[in-house]
Amino acid sequence: MLESLVSVVIPTFNRKLLLEEAVASCLAQTHQNVEVIIVDDGSTDGTETFVADKMAGDWRLRSVRYYKKSNNGPAAARQYGLDRAKGEFIQFLDSDDLILPTKLERQIVALLAAGPDAVGCSCFGRKGNKVDGFENARRVGYMGGNVAEYIHAMCLPISFPMQCSAPLWRRSFLASQRGWPEDLCCSEDWVHYVSLLLRASAIAFVDDELFWICDHEGERASVTNWRSDKNLPKLVSEAKGIQRIEKLLRDAGIFSRENQKGLLRISRSVYFLLLEINACEELTAFEKQSRRLATKPYYISAIEVASWFRLFFGVRLTRWTVRKFVRNCAKNSDS
Repeated sequence: MLESLVSVVIPTFNRKLLLEEAVASCLAQTHQNVEVIIVDDGSTDGTETFVADKMAGDWRLRSVRYYKKSNNGPAAARQYGLDRAKGEFIQFLDSDDLILPTKLERQIVALLAAGPDAVGCSCFGRKGNKVDGFENARRVGYMGGNVAEYIHAMCLPISFPMQCSAPLWRRSFLASQRGWPEDLCCSEDWVHYVSLLLRASAIAFVDDELFWICDHEGERASVTNWRSDKNLPKLVSEAKGIQRIEKLLRDAGIFSRENQKGLLRISRSVYFLLLEINACEELTAFEKQSRRLATKPYYISAIEVASWFRLFFGVRLTRWTVRKFVRNCAKNSDS
């Protein structure tokens, strides 16, 4: 089992230079039985030619496969790669991130030690730019005592409780579950991982930082500059993600007041950004969604207050008031 094949699925879109480092981090693993599956989601920057040259050169004797498909988002690309994976274990990796050399080996050991009920193994990671280096990047992730604690953490405004690259999964488990939510262009990993956790018996954990979310100037799969009209589809996708998480928890019969408060706090960030780009139609729809979220049990949310303020005073004054409120909160937290 320790020599089992691991399939690393890397979706990519217009990141040919970043992709090289991501693949290199996979090929440098101490667990050497690895296949790398690159799924090009319709790149137009010469990724196909770049990969062809690498596969004729440095990657010639390595197990690297490349597929190019029409652009349909990271969720569809990950599912495409998963459907073609041969490994007993699955590692998802964004093409602008890296995994440390011992990640796969240590997670396989922890997963096997946890027994057959453990369907995956998560870990901590770090997030930061390459200029400052890995050691100076901030720690991200969450270590739960059981699956219920992970689900709870995923519904709180915690930064990266289980980032896409954190877990190593058993392929047999993933194959028995629903695929990636291909209709979401953002928050798709959040929704998918909560869905998986709701069906998981146990999750193992390695208490160490084993992946690196690399900040860079290019556009990430998640949003880098939210205050832009071009990111409206991603904000709408975030809103759909919140709604879908609520439904998953309610359908499972575990929706709690704490889940409600956490999702409303996450909703507040999305709402404020919709205010920033003056997306009136989307604001109205999101206000209705948040009102339903705050109904059972009843809870007066910041969005409820802001929606009434917007109704009487308009978007511009509401946006100014919200900005002032946020600045005052920041000052109070610093003092």
